[in-house]
Amino acid sequence: MAKPRVYVETTIPSFYHEERTAPDIVARREWTRQWWNDAAERYELATSPAVLDELASGPAERSQKWLDLVRGLPLLPVEAGIAEIVQAYIRHRVMPTDPAGDALHLALASYQQVRFPGNLELPAPGEREQDRAHSPREYDAGTVCARTGNAP
Repeated sequence: MAKPRVYVETTIPSFYHEERTAPDIVARREWTRQWWNDAAERYELATSPAVLDELASGPAERSQKWLDLVRGLPLLPVEAGIAEIVQAYIRHRVMPTDPAGDALHLALASYQQVRFPGNLELPAPGEREQDRAHSPREYDAGTVCARTGNAP
């Protein structure tokens, strides 16, 4: 049986190497590290050039650690149809208006039919904000895509 593919976006390396000590941040760091420790056994992991660009543009003292965590993961190609999906997400106000930010990550995952780890914090259908802040999970990007009427 094939492993589900999961898109490793920017928050995974960021929270994995997080140093702040606020209780909610410590919890996210620990969830992320737990998830990462066995993710390669459970999933086919992939990232994208957009993630590498974001990680590389971070603070110099942290960006190398972030990049090292995802080094060697296969890269999802950024194909022409992805820009259309990004614009649909922005037009339908599913994602913030930064076309190089979360909308791009979700569009890549939708187009390539991969899942998101819960660190991105996209709500599952019917899920309340307070429910999703307390547990890590994966989201099927196609579910979010379907809510806009734009299939990958």
